[in-house]
Amino acid sequence: MTDKFCMIFSAGPRSSEASAHPGEYVKTSYGSLNWKRNVVALKGRAIVTAPADTFWGDEGSKPYTSKVLDNPTWGQLFACAKAQQRKTLDLHHCYFEGYYRDGTIVAPDGSTVTKLSLSLGS
Repeated sequence: MTDKFCMIFSAGPRSSEASAHPGEYVKTSYGSLNWKRNVVALKGRAIVTAPADTFWGDEGSKPYTSKVLDNPTWGQLFACAKAQQRKTLDLHHCYFEGYYRDGTIVAPDGSTVTKLSLSLGS
């Protein structure tokens, strides 16, 4: 497995505010990582999850769950994308496009947080 990870932004409106509608796809706009890294992508607490994927990641693929993120920034979500790629072994989908809100999930501390799925393209 390679340690290299490529990330781009999808074309979309520039906005530091995430959508208020659960389940809606939230894109980040095209640009450099440096201008967006510290911008809050979602207000509140969230966990990023991804299932194991034996089709793209072979038999060694494992599910990914991040730690609880407080007001996650785009930079934190990019870091989650890289960790997700390493855990699921899906090296095919290596471009970060945005995230989906997938309802809520109970965190290890017992609190309810927003469940996020990252949109990674190839």
